[in-house]
Amino acid sequence: MKRTILISALLFASVLVKAQILVYPDNRLFFTDMLVNINKEGALVEGNRTSSEGAMYTVRENKVYRGWSYAEQEVMFTVNDNKIYRGNEDFSIPLYTIKDGKFYRGNSTKEEDLLYTWLRIGVFKGTSTSPFDRVCFIQGRATQAEYFAVLLALGLLE
Repeated sequence: MKRTILISALLFASVLVKAQILVYPDNRLFFTDMLVNINKEGALVEGNRTSSEGAMYTVRENKVYRGWSYAEQEVMFTVNDNKIYRGNEDFSIPLYTIKDGKFYRGNSTKEEDLLYTWLRIGVFKGTSTSPFDRVCFIQGRATQAEYFAVLLALGLLE
C-alpha cells in the first residue's frame, strides 16, 4: 500500500514539474482523471501525458497554434487586448472577449453573452458558481490564451 502511494506521488510530482497548467473535471485533482494539461513548452495534450508529441494545440505568449508548432502559418487564434481573434492578422472582429475572469461571446461584456466564469475554484457555465455547473477545474496560473485553449480543447466553444 505504501509503495503504491509513493509511486503515485512520484508520478504526480513528475507531471507537476513538466506541466504548468493541469485541468481536471472537478477539484478532487486525481492524476488519472486529468482532462488535459499544458506543459512548460506550451503544448496542450490530452490527459496526464507529458510529451509534446501529439499536442492538440501549442500556446505561446498570446497565440494558439495548431498541433505542436510555433510556425506563424499554424496560428489559429491570437489574444490581443482581452479579445480573441481568428488567425494572426485580422484584429477587426473578435470571436470572444475575456474580462475579469469572464468569457463572453463576440465583442461583448453583456450578461446574455457570458459563456463561462473562471474562478479559483473552477470554470463555470455563465454566471453560476454551482458545483453542478462546473465544467472543469484549472490548476495553475493560466494566461488568457491558455484559458481559451483549454476551453477549445474541451469542446466548450463553438
